[in-house]
Amino acid sequence: MRTPTKYPTKRTVLAASAATAAAAAVAAGAIGLNNNSGAEAAPFTKLAMTAPGQLQVDGEPASTIVRTDASLARQMADIYPGADISVSRSAERPTLKVITPSDVTVIADGTKKTVTTTGLKSRDVLADAAIPLGKHDKVSIKRPEDRPAEGFGDGATIRVVRVAYDVSYKTRTLEPGTVTRKDASLPAGTRKKVSSGKEGAQRIRVTKVLHDGDLTRTVRKVRSQKPAKDAVILVGTAPKPRPAAKNPGSAAPKPSSDGLNWAALAKCEAGGNPKAYNAAGYYGLYQFDLQTWRSVGGSGKPSDASASEQTARAQKLYASRGASPWPVCGKQL
Repeated sequence: MRTPTKYPTKRTVLAASAATAAAAAVAAGAIGLNNNSGAEAAPFTKLAMTAPGQLQVDGEPASTIVRTDASLARQMADIYPGADISVSRSAERPTLKVITPSDVTVIADGTKKTVTTTGLKSRDVLADAAIPLGKHDKVSIKRPEDRPAEGFGDGATIRVVRVAYDVSYKTRTLEPGTVTRKDASLPAGTRKKVSSGKEGAQRIRVTKVLHDGDLTRTVRKVRSQKPAKDAVILVGTAPKPRPAAKNPGSAAPKPSSDGLNWAALAKCEAGGNPKAYNAAGYYGLYQFDLQTWRSVGGSGKPSDASASEQTARAQKLYASRGASPWPVCGKQL
């Protein structure tokens, strides 16, 4: 680390620059001295006070005595070696701006270094320290209490935090629900499942935020979603039908010799009514749809067949598929 250069303060710049200018003028022979030799004296170099607003040091107005025959910038460079000197023409009168060097400590990537710089912004200091700055990196600055109006001042600290994002994607399963709907074509108390539920899915982006390699937080965001499809169950609201007239063609089935209670199944599915009809396309005691009815040898509509034929067809269907055609009432068998 270099030994800090002691620059003149705003209070001493007047005297220091006046002495420098006067000494330079005498050394150059610009100020005539009476030597009684009769020789012609050198022309007298004029000294003058800088005009208000003409000089600015570290962001603060300053004034000093300078030679009028020499560049103000060159004279300031003698007083402030290593300073950054520029001319600002934004004001009505051009202003000479002097930024003195500062010793700034930079902490990044687990290391610490001190750089002497006249930079006004953190990116200037980092460039002087040869430390690259990433797109997402964060920079914090701590300046000394006696910092200048412009520049960082000796003892300032700049800390760089490397920020990285670890992105991954996950799929989350959405479970289906159940929706019940009233159906006036079904006897009161009857429930019939007309569609099964289907799972949905969400695609979630998971972003882990890392500061200097350490996890600071995790952010989850849904990027796409396929909704789950609810199962639909019909709930009967129709009054129970009156008992049908007893005749061989329409009598409700009785428990059969195969040990299965077909009468209980018929009561659960259609209230024991051979003529029952569901608007969803189900007919008769056992609520056959037309495709299933025909697959077991039936013709026409199931509700037009006798109760005994409907039972015989249902028994044939049971022999090949068990109780699965009646997911709700099959347990009554």
